[in-house]
Amino acid sequence: MSEETLPAIMQKNPDLEQLEMALVQLGFALEQQEIQAEAERTRQEEKCGMLLKRIERLEAQLRAVLAADNLPHPMGAQEKE
Repeated sequence: MSEETLPAIMQKNPDLEQLEMALVQLGFALEQQEIQAEAERTRQEEKCGMLLKRIERLEAQLRAVLAADNLPHPMGAQEKE
């Protein structure tokens, strides 16, 4: 079927035209969902990064307190990976 006859068929069958419009709308909705999902992934990655930095700062503070009190590190001589 050629592209020239397709619009004529769609004019004869309004259900096809409605179906095409519904598919376009679904495509836009899917694209919007993908954008939102990517934004959520980015937000979660940023949140995870901030939490890791906070853990590192707290660990540094703990090391400083232990060093000031001349106490051994609670995890022994092991370093975190």
